[in-house]
Amino acid sequence: MRNFEKMEKTTNNHLAGEIEILNGKLIALGGYRTRSVELFDQEWKTKTPIGNQEAERFRDFSSLVLKEHKSEVIFIFGKLFLGYYPPS
Repeated sequence: MRNFEKMEKTTNNHLAGEIEILNGKLIALGGYRTRSVELFDQEWKTKTPIGNQEAERFRDFSSLVLKEHKSEVIFIFGKLFLGYYPPS
């Protein structure tokens, strides 16, 4: 039986978001009530959010990491932007 270590929780809930491994590090993207990006490197670090600034949430999408030579690139497909209300 494997023995998994406990790790701290992310700052945001990434339910309906994505999780990937990018450049050897765990990355959590978007979610039901967020567009945040968090990278795990011994602790969770908040990075630049994804999506438009007007959107409060970025969810229901797919991601794919491709490696070319020594670089890795993450691609995001599909989305559901919620929370944008045009100015009156």
